[in-house]
Order: sequence, then structure tokens, then C-alpha cells
Amino acid sequence: MRIPDFAVNRKVTVLMMMAAIILFGLMALSRLGLELLPDMDFPVISIITTYDGASPEDIEETITRPIEQSIATVSGINTITSQSMENHSVVMVEFDWGTNLDFAAQDLRDMIDQVAGYLPREISRPVVFKFDISMIPVISYAITGSMDGYQLRKTLDDEISMRLEQVEGVASVQIMGGEEREIQIVVDKNKLDFHNIAVNDITSMLAANNINMPAGHIRDRKDEFLLRTVAQFQSMQDIENTPLKKGGDGQTIYIKDVARVRDGYVDKRYKLRANQQATAYMMVSKESGANTLTVSRRIKEEVERIHLDYVDTIDFNEVMDLGFPIQQVTSGAASNLLVGGLLAIIIMFLFLRNWRPTFAISIAIPVSVVATFLSMYIANFSLNLMTIGGLALGVGMLVDNAIVVIENIYRHLEMGKSKINAAKEGASEVGMAITASTLTTIAVFLPMVFSEGMTGILVKGLALTVAFSLFCSLFVALTVVPVVASLTFKQTSKTSPIDKSKYLFERLKRRYLKSLTWVLHHKTITLVVVAVAFFGSLGLLAVIGTDFMPDGDPPFMMLNINMPVGTTLEETDATVQQVEEIFLNTPGIISVMAIIGPMSEAVMDPTNPQDVNEAQVIGTLQEMRHRPLTASQIRNSIRERLPKIDGAEVRFLGDADMMGGAANPIEIKIFGRDLDILRNLAFQTEEKVAGVENIVDVTNSIRDAKDEAHIIIDKEKAFEYGLTTAQIATTLSTATIGSIAGIYRAQGEEVDIRVRFDEMFRQYEDDILNIEISSPMGFNVPLRQIATIEYAEGPVSISRENQTRVVTVTASIEGTRDIGGKVREVQTEVNKVALPTGYHTSYGGTFQDMQEAFQTLGLALALAIVLVYLVMASQFESLKQPFIVMFTIPLAAIGVMLALFLSGTTLSVASFVGGIILAGIVVNNGIVLVDHTNQLRRGGVEKHDALLKAGSDRMRPVMITALTTIMGMLPMALSTGEGAEIKVPMALTVIGGLISATFFTLLVIPVIYSVLEKIKYNDE
Repeated sequence: MRIPDFAVNRKVTVLMMMAAIILFGLMALSRLGLELLPDMDFPVISIITTYDGASPEDIEETITRPIEQSIATVSGINTITSQSMENHSVVMVEFDWGTNLDFAAQDLRDMIDQVAGYLPREISRPVVFKFDISMIPVISYAITGSMDGYQLRKTLDDEISMRLEQVEGVASVQIMGGEEREIQIVVDKNKLDFHNIAVNDITSMLAANNINMPAGHIRDRKDEFLLRTVAQFQSMQDIENTPLKKGGDGQTIYIKDVARVRDGYVDKRYKLRANQQATAYMMVSKESGANTLTVSRRIKEEVERIHLDYVDTIDFNEVMDLGFPIQQVTSGAASNLLVGGLLAIIIMFLFLRNWRPTFAISIAIPVSVVATFLSMYIANFSLNLMTIGGLALGVGMLVDNAIVVIENIYRHLEMGKSKINAAKEGASEVGMAITASTLTTIAVFLPMVFSEGMTGILVKGLALTVAFSLFCSLFVALTVVPVVASLTFKQTSKTSPIDKSKYLFERLKRRYLKSLTWVLHHKTITLVVVAVAFFGSLGLLAVIGTDFMPDGDPPFMMLNINMPVGTTLEETDATVQQVEEIFLNTPGIISVMAIIGPMSEAVMDPTNPQDVNEAQVIGTLQEMRHRPLTASQIRNSIRERLPKIDGAEVRFLGDADMMGGAANPIEIKIFGRDLDILRNLAFQTEEKVAGVENIVDVTNSIRDAKDEAHIIIDKEKAFEYGLTTAQIATTLSTATIGSIAGIYRAQGEEVDIRVRFDEMFRQYEDDILNIEISSPMGFNVPLRQIATIEYAEGPVSISRENQTRVVTVTASIEGTRDIGGKVREVQTEVNKVALPTGYHTSYGGTFQDMQEAFQTLGLALALAIVLVYLVMASQFESLKQPFIVMFTIPLAAIGVMLALFLSGTTLSVASFVGGIILAGIVVNNGIVLVDHTNQLRRGGVEKHDALLKAGSDRMRPVMITALTTIMGMLPMALSTGEGAEIKVPMALTVIGGLISATFFTLLVIPVIYSVLEKIKYNDE
């Protein structure tokens, strides 16, 4: 039994099926997550190793290179990059997209274990860290209040963070800033030397006397007791009265005799401010897989409740909220979907002039969309910019199948058949045709599903969403529409509602036939004009330019400031204060957060300040509709007013940086071995790049050398005194930086006990050389007897890529989005820099992403065209006639290029995806035209007249389907809110291509048909 026959015979069953689909679709909708973009697990694993006191060159030689060599054989690796910094080695391994990172991480651990014995003993165990985009804080707050810094931090750590961690979906709460308590043993070196005590003696005695330890059990008759040695410090006096040694006169020397014990705060090498006030910073991350928008809302609700409890003491200032852009983008895309569907229905009613067929056709849109939600839920998709955009792109196409079915049902009604038979036979007769047409469109999306890389992840959801919706519309057209027609259509109708609209087209049809007759008699001229138009439109590509993904208008912006190497925290702070003032005096910015110096977790995120000469300023923007300037205009306004400081680098972070990536629009990588040569080449390249128009924020990864004071130990002398390098280094570290000698527990709080010299004894070279080292032989040795201090310069960090040293010159683009064109200009300038033998350059960043994306999408487009041909060849049972229809694709390219040129839009991933979608739409009109021509010829119509009659008969349905599709996408093309930067190019591409393809299809396809079928006209 045919599907339409079953549907009409079992109306109630079909209606119940439709109700079930709507019910489950709405349930699926309520459970679909709301995200900005599809879930993307970046295939990057970092290996982080700490080696305190080691220079970048030592880190590179002893840690980074061995690790790189050991892991290079792991399968699936794309690139290996590394940063060797003071005290830290960070090796970042990028795998191919789709790699199972859990297995990859285990492979890396196995390879590292094999070389662990060859690494320095003093290093920390290498940490294999798998990046997850869910680690990016969902929401962050700058927190100020009337409490002192210690009480504020304690309240945040002990009370507020605990409440937030109990919120469903929250993974962790990270607190920065405020004051952290610390028991400080401030050692007086003169008193220490007088009593002949070494600083490490204090550390060891504190650790040995601050301990509770089990000692078994004892019995007292029938009772048993746990035996414990209880000796932990109970008060500050216990610490002060810790004995160190016996003096020469037999008197005991206590810690209070050589040091001051004070309750203080941990020294910080960073500062935090919100709106120019000292602040704490709270970052809340969600659990992996949790819905960002939902978690963000729950956090805000809990923060409001918390604020009520601390209304007089604490203020919460929102810095970033990833949920806000998601809400704006998804609601905007959903609005485009609803308005587009409504416009398509209105257009249908204007053409049909009858509510019955309009109602039947209109059912296709909501039922197909709701059914698609169920498919998305099963496929584990989220509602995001790409999937909702796919629905909005496809909403105009959802009525095409229904239109064909309705028109054919009315044709059978006019033949005098009953409503039931007309519905069955009319739908069944075109069932194969609309199935082939739908498969043709869906065939375009199949290669997109198999696209690889980040581009593949972005377009996969869109492609499958459109495919799901088209399948659903086909199902509705073959089941629900015949049922509605059999119930609501009038058998007595003498004239089809579609025919009632004929008078609208009669005048247009006469002009069209006149034009069609002319082009059929002047085929050569027609084809030459079309060819000129096609190649001329391709020429516009040089003016249009190319881009990866259009820049958005985010609700916040980040500015990184790198002062000259060696700048103190105070000097950096003074500059940042000026920048904060500029931010606050810029229209559109409502709050400013400043981070000066390295936070303890900075090594985990290269976009954060890494040293005291670096800072980051975060500006929170008003909503787009409430501010007079775009984010780009605000950046330019700030950039023009920034203070000019020699040697300082200032750069606004792009969207990729803020989302956890590190991509710049332009990256020039220079590979080589010698750091001095690389530094020189980097500065030459930076100067050339900075001279290119529209290029801003030019920086290079190799900084000025950092001044260092090296302690050179005479190992022979040290050995004579029974000392090792490790003993000497440990003593120096304790005296200058300080060592944690234990934990002081009081009132349920654990506080570190830090031992170090008073500041007056550790500032200058002589202070360091006078530090005495305790020898195992029973005496102390001044450092100057076994070591000297030499001054040198060392690199701040050493970068490597694929086991070769590299420096990177980066830049941003303002005033144009033509990345391809700007990179060509940059390449011209960079080529003027002479490279020595053994040195070479390559280009990365957004430009590389764009090239890879275009290659991926270009292959997808080529495969889509092949699949469309295969489907049409099967439909026509011909190898020649599909070529006729394929000419609609280059005809559509004319409109695409004109639409991009007139709107000032670049050719990007978004517009490229729109072009692929277009390829599946425009061939349908060609199929309709060619198929009807073949039917007429088989029916006996003379081949000269068949083309004219086919064009006359199919002009109206071709135009109706094109107009409904255009109207369905028009809201996307005109959208201006968040997310418009991706939606607009896709919609403009489809609309522009559909307009030109519809116009040229009606005129040029008949000409090509006549040429291939060798139909000659006397005037030709």
C-alpha cells in the first residue's frame, strides 16, 4: 500500500501520529541544551612540568626537548608546540580532530614514564592536562566590600564558594585576590649568625616539633586506648618557644631569639581591581556536558540570594557571563525562524487566495520543525547558532513538497474525482518526484556531515538539522497534507486556488515567453552574455575578500598589556591605572576589571598575565541595542588614546582567544636555531608588518632578554665543606623566597608556616653572598666562600614547534575583514626580509584556519555536486540531462558574488556553507523544468514547442517556491543582533544565489537544453 493511500484510509491514525510527533518533539525541545556553538572538545593536551629556579634555556634542554622527543611517536599527533619559561615547561600536543583524548593522554603518560629517569630529580611530576572548553568559567564576578581583604577572602572561600558549588551543574569555584593568612617566621640574619644557626635548621626544627603521630594502643584493665603523640602547635607562643639548639653557656636558643613570629598575609605578585577599587575575583565553571545557559541562570539566582545575606558588606559585579550571548543569539535565531515561517505562509496565502490549501501547506512548517527537535534530541545535538540557523535556512524549503502535492491534488479534483481519490492519487503521483527532489537537496548536506576539523563540527549540526527538517517535510507532504486535503478541500471547486492566482502571472508570463523565444533564437549571444556575467562575478572575489569567521560583537573585551621586560609590578600598575581610566571614559563600557601581574594559575592559560610586567584589562559592554558604538569602534577609540610607552606591547584579544584558543588573524612563524638571529628576524618582520594598512596590535613572541643574576657554585670547594648543590640551593630558596615549614591549625583553619629572612637581609648581592649554609660537618659556610654571582641576560621564554625553535609575529586587522587580501600584502612585505640558510617562515593563525576550512568545504561542495548528479541521473535515467540542470549552480554563483559585493560581506566559512546549501536548492527548479519538458515531449508535443510550454507551465511554481524560500530566510539576512555575523552571510548567499538562479534558470536552462538535445531554431 502506498503511503498516501494508507494516510487517507487511516486518518485518525495519521492525526494521532502527528499528535505524538508534536508531543515528543516538544518534550525533546524542553530537554535540548542551549549553547552558543556546537560542543567542541579541542584536541589539545598539555604537559606541564615545574622546575623551580631553572632558566628557560635549562628548561628547554633538560625537560622540554626530552619530552618532545619521547612523545613524537604517539599516533594521531598533528603538531607539538612548547614554551620553556622560567620554572616551567609547557608542551602542548594538538591531535587530529576526532581523536579519543582519553586514550591519547594515556599514550602520552606512557611515553613520558619511559624518559622520567633521564629528567632532573628536582622537577615536579609532569602533569598531563586535557583541555576541556567547559573549564572556561561560565560566569565571573569582581567582588568588593566593606570587609578587610582577609575577611573577604575567608568569607568567599569558606561560605560563598561552598554555596555556589552546591548549585546543580557547577563544577568548581575559583577565588583570586583578597588576603590569605600566613604565619611568618621573619628571621634576623645577624642573630642567626651570632648563634651559629643556619636558616634551614629553623625549618627542620619546626617540622620536627609540629607533629601528631599515632603510637599504637594501650590497655587499662578492660579498656583500650588509642596512643597518640600530640605535639602540634596550639598557639603562636608554641612556635616562638620552639628550641633550636643549646648555646655555648648551656642556655637554650629558641626561635623567638633569632626571629619574629607574626600573623601575616601571603605575599602576592599580582593586583586585582574592579572599577578602580581593590577586589577579589570569583570564577565559576560548569560541569562537562551541563547546559551553559541553565547553569548561568542558576548561578545568578544563587548569587542574588547570597547578596541578600551580605547586602551591607559585599557587592557582586558581573565581569563576564557566557550565558548572556547564548541567550541573545539563540532567541534571535528562534525569532528569525518564527518570522521567516510566518512570511512564507503569508506569501503562500497571497498566491493561493484560499485558506484551505494555505492551511494544509502551513502545517508542513510547524510539524516539520517540531519533528526535527525529536531528531536533534536523538542525535544529541543542542540548540545553538548553527542548528537553529539551519532550521531558519530550511523553513522556506519546508513548504515546497506540500505545494507540489496540493497542486496535483487539485488537478485530480478538476478531473471529477472524489476528495478521497484525488488526495490518494494526487499525492501518490508526485510522491517519487518530491522524494527525488528532497534527496537531491539532502545529498548536498551529506559531504558536510563527513567534514573534518573545527569546520566540520560547526557545519555538521547545521547540515543534519536541515536534512532532518526536509525529511520531516517529505513525510508531512505524503501523509498529513493528503489527510487535510481529503477533509477540507471542496470537491465542487471548478477552479484550483492555485489557478485563481493565474491572473497575477499572465502579464509576466507573456513577457517571459517573449524573452524565452528570443534567447532560444539567439543561443550564442545568450550563452556568451551569461559566461561574461559568470566570470565577471568571479572577478568580484578580489574585491569581496576572504575571511575565516566574521567577527562578532561580544559583550566584553580583553586588552593585554605587556610592559618592557624588567618592569616592576608597581610601574605596570601605574600604566594600567591610566588604561582603566580610558576604558571607564569610553561610551558603551559599563565596568572594568584589571589583572596586574601573574596569578598562580596563569601558566594554565597563556592569555593571562605571566609576569609582573604583564596585565589584562577586561571591559564589560552594554547590550548592542543600548550602546552607540560597535565593539570594533570601541576598540579603535581606546587604541587611539592609549599611552605611548617604548617597548610596551598592547593587544586586544579576539573571539578565539577569549574562548580558550590562541588564534590571531595573522601569524608569521619564523623557524631556526639561534635565538639571537631569530630575535633579529622577528623585529625586522614586526617592522614590515606594522607598515601594512589596517594592521594593528603587532607583537612578537620573543621579548627583550631578561636580566639575570647567576649564582656560580664552585663544586670542588662545596664538596670540601661537605655541601651539595641541592643543599645550597635549598638554603638560598628558604632565605629569599621562603619555605613552608608546616601547618598551624587553629579554630578549624589550616595556615602555612613560612620561614625566610627579613627583607633587609635579602635585597642586595652582598646580602645573598653572606647567607650561611649549614654543613654536615658541624659548621656554617658563607655562600661567598663557595660561590660567586655573575650577571647575564636570558630569554623570557623559548618557543618550539615540531621540535624546532620558533618565534611568532602576530597582528590583528581593523577596518577590513579581508584576511586573505591582507595576508597577501603582509607576505609581500615579509618576503623583503632576508632569511639566512636554515631559517624559514610559515603562516598560521586565522589565515591557516581559513585555508583549511575552505579546502574542507571546497571538497564538500565538489562531492555535493557529484552526489546531486548521481541522484538526478537516477531520476532522469540519463547521463546527459543532469548536466543541463547542473548549470544552475554557476548561474547561482552570479547572484552570490553580487550579494556579497553589494552588502560588503566577505567570503567566509558562513557564506561558503550558504553556497553549499544553495547548490542543493537551485537544482530543484532546473529539475522541474527539464522533467516537465521531457514529459511534454513524451506526450507528443513537438520538441521546439516543448521548451516554450514547459517554461510557461512551470514559471509560476518555480517563482512561488523561490519566493517562499527567500521570505523564509529574509529575517536572517536582515538580523542585526548577537550572532548576526554568522547568520547574515549564510542567508545573503542563499537569497542572492536563489534570485539569480531563478531568473537565469527560466531563460538559460532551456537554451542549454536545446543545445545539448540539438534543437535548432531557424533564426539561430
